[in-house]
Amino acid sequence: MREPTPAAVEEVALLPCPFCGSEAEIERRGDHRVSTIYQCTFCGCSLETGEEWSHGRDWNNRAAILALPSVEWRTIDSAPRNGEPVTIYVPIHQPDRRILTAYWTDAGWVICSGSIVTGKPTHWKPLDAPPQPVEDRP
Repeated sequence: MREPTPAAVEEVALLPCPFCGSEAEIERRGDHRVSTIYQCTFCGCSLETGEEWSHGRDWNNRAAILALPSVEWRTIDSAPRNGEPVTIYVPIHQPDRRILTAYWTDAGWVICSGSIVTGKPTHWKPLDAPPQPVEDRP
């Protein structure tokens, strides 16, 4: 596979982080050997993709979907304790894992893979509804 010429590589302006609204950057540009990694400069939210040519497209599609209006964050003391999955915010957690999908058990907050959350969540919100299918995907 040959390397793209500079004219063939399309640079797309990155949308802000869908979680905190801060600026995003390309941490690593992908090619046929390595993936592309995008990261928020503030909260550390990241996305790894297989993009080689249109750098920014996948981040922007994700940012646009996640930026759809959703329910406001609530304090963690009001979160359901019945095993219902919700979105939680853990401020001292790993930079790229501060916003998690988790549920409450007698052992504490557990992410959907079964691991117990380290750190203390401060906020929660119900899971957002899934996006509607888009007919005009590029």
